[in-house]
Amino acid sequence: MGRYEEAIRAHEAALSLDPTDSAIDWRNIGRALQKLGRFAEAQEAFRKAEECEMAQRR
Repeated sequence: MGRYEEAIRAHEAALSLDPTDSAIDWRNIGRALQKLGRFAEAQEAFRKAEECEMAQRR
C-alpha cells in the first residue's frame, strides 16, 4: 500500500519545524490520508492547506 503513514509522519515533523510554509505539507498529508482511505481526515488536512494559502496571501 505504500509508505503513506511514514509520509504523514514526515510532513507532520516538517510542520513542527516550520509552520509558516505549511500548505504544501497539509496538502501532502491529505493525499496520503486519501490513499489510506481516511477521507474525513484528508478533508480536514485539505481545509488546513487552504487556510494556510489564504493566510499567506494577506
